[in-house]
Amino acid sequence: MKNNTTNIKNKHHLTKTIAVLLSLSLTISGLNVGIARADQSPTLKVVNDDAPEEKANTLLSLIKDCVKYGIDTSEFRTSFKKAEEKYMEHLGSSDNVIEVLDTLLGQEGPKYKTTFNKLQEVINLAYEFEQAVTNADSIVITSTTIGDFKNAMSAAISKYNEYKAKYESARSTSGGVLDTCLPSTKVEYILNDKTTVIEKSSTGVLEFVTMASTRSYLERYRELLCKYNVEVGYEVLVSASCSTDALETYGLDDATEAQILEFVALVEANGGEETIEKLNGFNGDTIKKYLERFKNVKNFRDALKNVEEKPSNGAQMKVALFAYSLYEGLTEAEKKMVSASDKNALDRKCLTNTGINDLVEQIDAIEYATDDKTYATFTENYIKAYNAYKALLTKYDSLTGVERLISNREKLLDDFTKVKDLIDRIKTCLNASDIEKCGLYTVDMTRINNDYNAMTTDRKSRIYNWSLFVTLFTDTKSAYDLRIRVDKLMLALTAEDETELKSIRSDLEELKNKPECKAYNYFGQTYENKLAALEYSLYNQMKNNASKVMELIDRIGTVTAKSGNAIVKAESAYAALAPSERELVTNYATLLSARAKYDQLRIDLANASVTNIKTGYVYTHAKIKPVPVVKVDGVTLTKGIDYSVSYTSNKNVGKATVVITALETSEYKGTFKKTFKIVKDSIAGSDSGVQVSKVSSKYKYTGKKVKPVPKVTIKISSTRYTLKKGTDYTLSYKNNVKKGTATLTIKGKGNYKGTRTVKYKIVK
Repeated sequence: MKNNTTNIKNKHHLTKTIAVLLSLSLTISGLNVGIARADQSPTLKVVNDDAPEEKANTLLSLIKDCVKYGIDTSEFRTSFKKAEEKYMEHLGSSDNVIEVLDTLLGQEGPKYKTTFNKLQEVINLAYEFEQAVTNADSIVITSTTIGDFKNAMSAAISKYNEYKAKYESARSTSGGVLDTCLPSTKVEYILNDKTTVIEKSSTGVLEFVTMASTRSYLERYRELLCKYNVEVGYEVLVSASCSTDALETYGLDDATEAQILEFVALVEANGGEETIEKLNGFNGDTIKKYLERFKNVKNFRDALKNVEEKPSNGAQMKVALFAYSLYEGLTEAEKKMVSASDKNALDRKCLTNTGINDLVEQIDAIEYATDDKTYATFTENYIKAYNAYKALLTKYDSLTGVERLISNREKLLDDFTKVKDLIDRIKTCLNASDIEKCGLYTVDMTRINNDYNAMTTDRKSRIYNWSLFVTLFTDTKSAYDLRIRVDKLMLALTAEDETELKSIRSDLEELKNKPECKAYNYFGQTYENKLAALEYSLYNQMKNNASKVMELIDRIGTVTAKSGNAIVKAESAYAALAPSERELVTNYATLLSARAKYDQLRIDLANASVTNIKTGYVYTHAKIKPVPVVKVDGVTLTKGIDYSVSYTSNKNVGKATVVITALETSEYKGTFKKTFKIVKDSIAGSDSGVQVSKVSSKYKYTGKKVKPVPKVTIKISSTRYTLKKGTDYTLSYKNNVKKGTATLTIKGKGNYKGTRTVKYKIVK
């Protein structure tokens, strides 16, 4: 302060001034100023200009107010902003307020200035950290931006470490002033605050601004750091001979597995699969596939380590099968990651040391038979291999997975087995006796043929005795078919079967005359005896039938006019015989002679007298059938015994005919015809049975022709028929327009004649 002691007017002013400066002890410009309590007399040594000191004092008060709060309180944020604004206002000012703060009141000024500077540095680093995180978080990671992301994250990591170091340094060197403001448990509070963000004004003032966010900058940083760590870790990993290409070239060994496991631990420590999913499509899919392949190969390696060197029982083999199944389940890319030593160990433990490779070689050494001589060797080797296969399954408790390890198992159980089975079945048929062969045809031979046709071309070529079977099959079929035809005739034999029986005999003789064909031998003597028995039976049956006809012919005896029934019966029986049976009828000539004599003796109806047929009949709507009386030489004949009656054109008007025909069984012959007429019925007269209805007596005048349509019926016997207009009658009208009496004329047509008139009136 300036020396203004002479200007102090009174004690009251001095006391007030001293009260303002109470308890402050400062060293300013090397001058000591002592300030007594309010109730003491002041001791003033030096007084200077009060502007810088007052500003420094105000700033010091703001700083003190700030440091008495923890940085996690809203009071700190408010007071820090005030102090920061005032500090920045005087920073570098011409009145040197900041410098004055260093010497103000002894040691308090520098101490609080140092404290505030450290606070500024900590908060400024927090601000810079937020900016670094914001910058890194704004980068979408792609192949072209991954470098920018890494640089941004390196800056954020550096800034985060710098912030933490500055925070700890501030606490350790503050001399206790910052203990409350910077508590050790709140090192990351500012960074982890979800509601407040630090911003810097255009004048460089740091201020806390309220924001609405679900994540703090520290949370964003940690999430980005996880991505960064995984990305960097992956690049370090694949650059250390762990790339996909290197793994597919050299395989996965213990050292490489250890390196990858370190990376797996890094991934797990940095969010695991969730972090990989958030890599924004750059290395995410690549890393995921990389780890999936590694995991599958590692699972296989772990399982392989548990496999015994020489599995000796089912339990140990089950472990080996598990490892082998894991290997088989690997993709081609994953199998490339299996080292040669692991693959060799797998083959050695699962295949070589179990005897499976020996069995595979044993199966591969089997050669197909080409004839009966080599078939014995083929069968012997097949049985040895099959027994070894069964023994292997028994050794390992018939585990189904063991079969899968035998790479050529299908060759043994499918190819060899089916080929051997078919050859054996063919040999059985070939070696069967001639009598047995037809019995083998329907089932055994047919199945052999079907099974062969279902085989592949390659497998068919292994059936060396197939051509022999084809010949056997063809010959047996011929014999079998003939047997079936014989069996059918054995069920029911009639004369109509003569042709079939002859055909069978002919076909059999044809087979018999072919020495190269064995079908005749396969047909067999038993069936040939059956065929002969059928032929003999048919001959006896035919002879018996012929004998019956011959008896009927003999019964005709002397031919008279009454021999008709006997002749017709014999003729009918003869006609029913088969052609071959007719040849056995030795008295057929007698029948022909009897017929000729009988025809000469029969009376011709042409000379008959026919009565009871009128010359004309009136149309009746029904067929007219007059019953004739037929007499020959005064003898009245009987219908149905001597003759039959038929009629032609006997319904409508015209000429009808009665036809009288002698029956074959009667003493008569020929026919007699007689005609009669059917004449029209009349619709005229009141007693004709004709009725006209539906015609009123009066009709109203319309200026047009009035044409009532009548219904015309006729009664014949007890039945009334309705006549049809245009068919049975026509209509005509007269005087049917004007008022007066009109006339309707009904004129017969077709089967009707005559006319009828009906009067009706037209009135207004």
